[in-house]
Amino acid sequence: MWGKIGNQIIFGGTDLRKVLQLTDPTKHAHHIIPVELVNHEVVQKAAKADIPFHINEYDNGIPVESWQNTTHPAYNNRVREI
Repeated sequence: MWGKIGNQIIFGGTDLRKVLQLTDPTKHAHHIIPVELVNHEVVQKAAKADIPFHINEYDNGIPVESWQNTTHPAYNNRVREI
């Protein structure tokens, strides 16, 4: 689910954990491209493509052990640099 305001794609909320069908409480749903980058020009361009990208779709998620999900700001910065 998404919408558009002007030329900006606004992503609707989706529970990535449900999308990935995670039931193991030791696993976290991790966005490969972080939600914090929804306004990045590359993410916005991908969302407007013929086959649109959505930040909360299955292809943008992976299950990770809860202990691996501790340095999210560092991960976000690294993805932003790429």
